[in-house]
Amino acid sequence: MGKTLREKLEAELVLLDGAFGTYAQFLGLSDTDFKDRAGCMEYLSFVRPDLVSKIHTDYLEAGSDAVETNTFGGNAVKLAEYRLSDDVYDVNLTATKLARSAADTFSTPSWPRYVIGTMGPTGKLPSSMDPVLGDITYGALQKIYYDQALGIIDGGADALLVETGQDLLEMKAAANGAKKALKERRKDMVVMAQCTLANNGRMLLGTEVSAVMATLAYLGVDVIGLNCSTGPVEMEGAVAFLSANCPVFVSCVPNAGLPVEINGETVYPMKPDEMAELMARFVRDYRIDIAGGCCGTNPAHIRRMRETLGECEKRKHPENRFYASFYSGFDLRGMKRPVKTGERINTQGSRKMKELLKREDYDGIVELGKAQQRAGADILDVCGVLTERPTEKNDVVILTRRLAESVRIPLMIDSTDADVVEAALPYYPGTAFINSVNLEDGGEKARRIFALAKEHAGFVVNLVIDEQGMAKTVERKLEAAGRLCRMAAREYGLERHRLLFDMLTFTLGTGEKEYARAAIDTCEAIKLLKRRYPGVLTVLGVSNISFGLAREARKVLNMVFLHHAVQAGLDMAIVNPEEFVEYKDIPEEDRRLSEDLVFDRRPDALNRFIEYFAGKTSKAPEEARPAVLTIEENLKKCVFDRDKVNIVPLIDEAMKTYPPEKIINSILMDAMKQVGEELDRGDMVLPYVLQSAEVMRKAIDHLERFLPKNSAGRRGKVLIATVFGDVHDIGKNLVKMILQNNGFTVIDLGKQVPVEKIVAEAKKNKVDAVGLSALLVSTARHMKTCVQSMHDAGLDYPILIGGAPTNRRFAREISSLRDDSIYKGGVFYSRDAFTALKIMRSLTDSAEKAKTLDAYYKQIEEHREEPEKDKGTAGGVSGKKVRRRKKLPEVPFYGVRRLSSISADEVFPYLDRRALFDLGWGARLKDEKEKARLIEEEYMPLLQELKEESIRKGWLDLKAVYGYFRCRVLDETMEVLDESGKVLENIRFFRSGGKAPAVLTDYFSNGPEGFDIVAFQAVTVGEKINDAIKALNDAQEFTRAFFLHGLSVHLAEALAAYVHDMIRRELKLKKGQGRRYSPGYPLWKRIEDQQKIFSILDVERRLNIRLTEGYQMVPEQSTTAMIVYNDKAEY
Repeated sequence: MGKTLREKLEAELVLLDGAFGTYAQFLGLSDTDFKDRAGCMEYLSFVRPDLVSKIHTDYLEAGSDAVETNTFGGNAVKLAEYRLSDDVYDVNLTATKLARSAADTFSTPSWPRYVIGTMGPTGKLPSSMDPVLGDITYGALQKIYYDQALGIIDGGADALLVETGQDLLEMKAAANGAKKALKERRKDMVVMAQCTLANNGRMLLGTEVSAVMATLAYLGVDVIGLNCSTGPVEMEGAVAFLSANCPVFVSCVPNAGLPVEINGETVYPMKPDEMAELMARFVRDYRIDIAGGCCGTNPAHIRRMRETLGECEKRKHPENRFYASFYSGFDLRGMKRPVKTGERINTQGSRKMKELLKREDYDGIVELGKAQQRAGADILDVCGVLTERPTEKNDVVILTRRLAESVRIPLMIDSTDADVVEAALPYYPGTAFINSVNLEDGGEKARRIFALAKEHAGFVVNLVIDEQGMAKTVERKLEAAGRLCRMAAREYGLERHRLLFDMLTFTLGTGEKEYARAAIDTCEAIKLLKRRYPGVLTVLGVSNISFGLAREARKVLNMVFLHHAVQAGLDMAIVNPEEFVEYKDIPEEDRRLSEDLVFDRRPDALNRFIEYFAGKTSKAPEEARPAVLTIEENLKKCVFDRDKVNIVPLIDEAMKTYPPEKIINSILMDAMKQVGEELDRGDMVLPYVLQSAEVMRKAIDHLERFLPKNSAGRRGKVLIATVFGDVHDIGKNLVKMILQNNGFTVIDLGKQVPVEKIVAEAKKNKVDAVGLSALLVSTARHMKTCVQSMHDAGLDYPILIGGAPTNRRFAREISSLRDDSIYKGGVFYSRDAFTALKIMRSLTDSAEKAKTLDAYYKQIEEHREEPEKDKGTAGGVSGKKVRRRKKLPEVPFYGVRRLSSISADEVFPYLDRRALFDLGWGARLKDEKEKARLIEEEYMPLLQELKEESIRKGWLDLKAVYGYFRCRVLDETMEVLDESGKVLENIRFFRSGGKAPAVLTDYFSNGPEGFDIVAFQAVTVGEKINDAIKALNDAQEFTRAFFLHGLSVHLAEALAAYVHDMIRRELKLKKGQGRRYSPGYPLWKRIEDQQKIFSILDVERRLNIRLTEGYQMVPEQSTTAMIVYNDKAEY
């Protein structure tokens, strides 16, 4: 008798079969084969058993160790579509027997063959709140999979496989249904589970593979892996994660690449050789335990895998120390202590939560949960008990479903009623924390909760309370904890790290001698528990230590005690994260007095502590009393503080004293001027400026109702555009927002606007000024053409210019027309949006406009006679010689490879946060402490929020092409060659002065006979992100659009770094070796060479990136580069 499947897995690689459906179609499957059940693949086991058997036989002949049964859609929900819901058992039994017969035919003692009973999704999404897709319970799903598993077990399968999982909650139900069927049939079979990841690297509803792994491993699943949806390339990040972290066997069953449409037919493009090589690398690098093929694979793919995969070095399985929310898994080993459990979603501790629940304001509760998450909570404690009504069970179920979907951190179900816990857990996809159990009733409730935790992959909070009551001494605490620990581990198999012990503490605020050592005893009990029961976790409701004391005193005492509890080994604290303070930030005197009380250092410690804080609170009202401000000061403060709530009431108050025009022109405009000055000084960040502008817009919108009809909306009309060939418009959009929010009418022509259209639209709309934006030197030349064209059309509208290549000198230069006259309307350089606002205010005031134009003419005349400064020349300068590598790196292939559906989770670690925050989001503050606070409290949560929203809504379409080529260099010219030596492109570089190298070709072997290698890459974030940005701008959510645009641009750079890093690994270079260079930058000035990279990599066809006439890429969140591998390469 040969090895069982479990024995084989422990020693060898297991090779599964390939696709069933696509291979059946290849064999000629037609509609007539289905008889009266058109499209029901499972029905083929009855009407075409010969075809089903042939598919199994072909794969076994190709070398499969195991074949999967024709039962993918064999559940009652799917079969009901074909009027077969009453035949679930027979469908699965019959299909499994066909597979068993084929496998037995090929089995030998030395090479046994196995049958994997497959169970696919029902098509329902129980985790979703959608009334149709989510309209099924966990219990119903568990029964559906239990029924299916019985037929597969009885048919003789060796394993049960839950595959193509799209919803983690359904996968939990399926796994438990399978295990229940095995228990009933008294069988020990391998249970496998494979999720499918969408193009964003997550499951359909946004769940990461880390959450799948954590949850299903606790349920006792033997194999966890991936199948379907993508090819092996797209799966690699998830496979690497599982290899490093998964506590059970790992499987990888990809499609033959991502499907493409050819002549109206869907084709999976990956050939057997390429797929086998990739899977062999997965076996070698990630030591996967099971390999196989999904859609698009056939016996040829499996045969090539069998020939290529080789021996499997078995992986050591790490212990599962993860816990999981609906969306993500969290490694307990890497979590900073204390892990903070937010306590405000608790009706017994939060008055606000209680009022929200009484009103059934679930939206408000969700926002409260999000606020706790933003404040730093790692877990949310959820308690829904109300003394006013007996609806706790229903309320907690609703809260569990709503919060699970709305926050990315896990939930802690907090109830003394086991029925409530039992009702809520089936609605939670991840690993819920259960709060709590004790031994007050001898362990009856504890046993019930431990059983629920085992079934639902939960963690359990254990209170050291026994039949005698709360344990107060160290020894009694340890005794109660030991009983609970042994019960959970021995009777229910719960790992120690899934047990959190609350060693209880008691208030120090009463002065009772019995509790004087409460804090000391709690810390000692934590320390001893960790020694006696290694691996267990500890938790505390920290605020109990200060019960009965004044609010300010409680905050400090709680944080000081928490610090020392963590030093003793505390892992988790139930706290309000909004009040969390680091120990080092507590004033020294506060700490000293608190520690006197905590450590019972002196008999008067409590009195001294109370006196000290009573004194502090008595002074607080005097210190906190705000200065009395005038209405003008309050209005300005409102703009400055970005206060949208109070601006309109203050406007109404101000209109009792001032006319609307004065409020706008004097008070509000002066406030915005101060905001601009703060930005200039680096005392305010750009996003705050935009929020102030939104307050300004709200004020003006309100005031316009009270302005005379002939003056409303007459601050001025501006036409703005990004010039032709340029796709960058963030600067233009900022100007638009500031002008609009200050009462100007803005006509935005968008980006890549031809000069002719700018002139025609300006004339048609009779504007007060025209604004032109450009990012590149090559496109800025259109500004000069526009100035001349305005003059030729007989127009003299003032023209404002802005963008990186512009400055005052450039404005003067383009003011000179062909006939050497000066453009009458004036050309003004706008350094930023506030400069543009200042200029527009002067140009729309008749008196100020005359002064502004006089100053403009005078400045032009003063500079016209200035001689040009000698700029020097770059030619003939030779930089230092660059040492080249003597040995060329070994390239993995020649030609081009496309990467699509790159996981955002793999790219975000490459994001340069400093550049994003400083450059993309404008966090250039002089005050370093304020900048650090801004980043920690606002930008980091916002980044996480935008990342999750972008992934959830499918805004990111991350893809790339890259390739390796031979090259030949002669002086400044590089010939790029294909593998056969055919010249693809010639690229001419130009020498520059200064640092070495003088020219990029110095990094390559030089000479007509010498060859070297070069790599090129192109990446894009995709077009969908720009649709999202446009939608936000159209909705006048300018601030969020600004943030999303900044993120998208920097994400393109992160994607470029990700691909570059992959190239380094493939070339086996040192970390950080080599550089990437792009056209249009100092060492490669010819932006026209973008065309050559596009030609070499076939970028437009492969990535749908287009080049404008100015050689700008559309979408703008795209980059190209040449990769230089030389270890001396520098910028």
